[in-house]
Order: sequence, then structure tokens, then C-alpha cells
Amino acid sequence: MFCFSNQYNVETVKDGWLTRVRVQLSTGPAAAPYVLEVSEAVPAEGHGTYIWTKATRGAFEMDAGFVRDMIGAQFVADPEFNISVNHEPVTLTNLERVSETTVLEIKEIGKVKVSRFDSEMTGKTSKQHGLAWWVNYRLVGMPTWDGFGEPLIDARTMWAKRYTYVIEADMLKPDVKSDWTGFYASDLSNRVRKAVYDHVKKDLRDLSFDDRRERKRAALASNRGAIKELPSIAQEQVAKFAEELQLECPGISDRDLRAAPPGARASSSVA
Repeated sequence: MFCFSNQYNVETVKDGWLTRVRVQLSTGPAAAPYVLEVSEAVPAEGHGTYIWTKATRGAFEMDAGFVRDMIGAQFVADPEFNISVNHEPVTLTNLERVSETTVLEIKEIGKVKVSRFDSEMTGKTSKQHGLAWWVNYRLVGMPTWDGFGEPLIDARTMWAKRYTYVIEADMLKPDVKSDWTGFYASDLSNRVRKAVYDHVKKDLRDLSFDDRRERKRAALASNRGAIKELPSIAQEQVAKFAEELQLECPGISDRDLRAAPPGARASSSVA
């Protein structure tokens, strides 16, 4: 919020009380980063939190549409979390410019809509990113990169902190747990989830192709002296190994990837 102003307002209702708080940037080298000032606490019904400010910092440099896209893409996972920019609600329709939608046809089950949203600016964490399952326009569980037995992608990577996949699968309503924390295991839910996970896994591989290629080149270059002594077919095997290793272990570090080609060379020599 401090991107837009030196202060913003928070109104939150909980346990029958409405509390209004003003959050301001502090001044002076010894001051705390910000100051909280409770302006009012009164009885109220309902629950929820409302955060707002009037843009005074860089207001003439920011396009409302750009702000709407960036904020909306970060928090699109939860349809019950409402965002407005200049009093205009952010909806899925507003975010078509930063999304790509695929309709999966699952045999004997029906169609599942999968929308990939790109926040463009990588966040600090993968929270709010991952696969967000919607049933009847309501979030089931929390967004996550978990797949069948293993993560679809390492949550520490740039891709995990950038993309969100919204899956609209109303046919899974019978398998939603009573507290909406997830799905019961069934033939229906397993087949739908497997189809979606396979699609997302392939999509992520396509998106990260250029990055994998550059990392492979760097790993091979760091082992140039050892690799050039190998026969041509063995060199091709090493390059293929470096590519497959990244696909099977998306979270592998550059250091470990650089150390992999010599191991591949050894196996190639034995062969």
C-alpha cells in the first residue's frame, strides 16, 4: 500500500467489533518503519477486513489498468477475496490480458476450464500461487503446487512465485469435503486431478524451456574440458542428461546441475 501513499486505512470486523486503524510511514532515522493509530473501535456485525487508500505517490505514473492486472493476478486464486481499483472490482474478465485459458475434455466426465495467470513480477513467496481449485465459484482448500505424491514444481523457483492456475471443476462438488479443505479420493476426483496435473506439468515445462536451455548451456560450458574429450555420441548423451535432469528435478540448483555432467560422462564411459 505504501507504493500508492504514505498512509493507508484498515477497517476490520471481528467478534462483534469494528476497528479502524490508520497506518503511516514514520520519519526520522530512529523511528519505527511505520506507526499504527487506532481511530475507532465500535460494536458491529459481520466479519472481514477492508484496506484502502487514496493514491498520492506516483499517481500520475500508474495506469489503473496496469495496477488492476498486477494486483488481480497476485490474488486471483480466491474468488471470495474482493479487490477494487478506483472503485472498479477486479474480475476474471478484467484479467484476460494476463491469462491464458485451456478447456480440457476428460472422457466420460466432461470439460474442465484451466486458466493460467501470470503476475509478471515474481513475488517473494509462492503463497497465493499454484493450483487453485474452484467448485461453484468457491475455492477448495488453498492454492498449492502439490501433485500426486510429489510437487509439480519447486515452490522456491521463480515460476512457482509467478504463476497461478485456476481450475473450474464444478463436477467435483460431490467429492468436496464438508469444510471445503480439499477433495475426498474417488475415481472421479482422481481422474480429474490427474488430467489437470498432467496439463499443468506440460505447460510449466513449455514455459521454462528457454530457462532450462540457458542453464544447460552454462552447466556444459563449466565442464567443457572434460566433455570435449568424449565421443560425439557421449557428448549428446550428456546434454540430454542435463535436460532430463532439470525436467525430473525442477528445483535442482545451478551448482548441482554443473556437477551432473561429469557423472553422466562416467556412465557414458562405462557404456
